[in-house]
Amino acid sequence: MNLSGMIHKIRAIRAGRFLAACLGVVCLFGGLLVGVGAGLVVKYHGSGGGMDIVGIILKSKYDVSVGTVSLLFNAVVVTCAAFIFGFEPAMYTLVNIFVSSNVFTQVLEGLNRKRNMMIVSEKGAEIARRLMNEVGRGVTIIKGEGGYTHRGKDVLFCVVSRFELAAIKEIISSIDPDAFVCINETYEVMGKFPGRAPLHKEEYPAKLQAEQEAGQDTTQ
Repeated sequence: MNLSGMIHKIRAIRAGRFLAACLGVVCLFGGLLVGVGAGLVVKYHGSGGGMDIVGIILKSKYDVSVGTVSLLFNAVVVTCAAFIFGFEPAMYTLVNIFVSSNVFTQVLEGLNRKRNMMIVSEKGAEIARRLMNEVGRGVTIIKGEGGYTHRGKDVLFCVVSRFELAAIKEIISSIDPDAFVCINETYEVMGKFPGRAPLHKEEYPAKLQAEQEAGQDTTQ
C-alpha cells in the first residue's frame, strides 16, 4: 500500500469514528427534544398520536407511566426491526427512545419531586420539635394506636427535599431508634412548600405561641 492509500484509509477511519460520535450526540439531543415536546403536548391535554394514545388509555385504567408504555412498545418494534436493518441502527434508536421516554416522564409528572415521610413513634412530639427547629419543615401529628399492642403512638407526616433526608434520619435515630419510618417519592407538591427552610431554632414555637395568643384575643 502506497502513502496516499494509507492516508486515505486513515481519513476514512477518522470519518467513521466522527460519524459514530455524531450519531451518539444526535441520539441524545434528539431524544431530549422529542421528550420535551411530547411531554408538553400530553401535559396540556393534547396528543401526538401513535403510542401516546395507548399510553394515556393504559394510564387511566392501570395507573402506569405513559413514558414507560411508549418505551416498552417502541423497544419491541425496534428489536424486531434490528433483524432486518441491523443491530447498530437499532442500538442508536433504543438510546434515543430511552432518553425521550425519561424526559417525557419528567416533563409530564413534574420536576418538583419531593419525599414524603411517615414516622410512627412514641416520641413524636420530640421528633416533631427537632424537625421544625433544626430542619425547618412543618410536621403534621396524627394520634394513632398500635394494632397489636394497642399502645398510643404519634404518626408524623412531613414533606421534605431529598437533600434533607440524611439529617432527618439522624434526628429520628438519635431520639427513637425503634421508630417506624416510611419514605415515598412525591411527584409534585402544591401549596406552601418553601424552597428552603424559612424558620430555624426557636422561631417555630414562638410563632405558634403568637398565633395561639392572637386566636384567644379574637375569641374574647
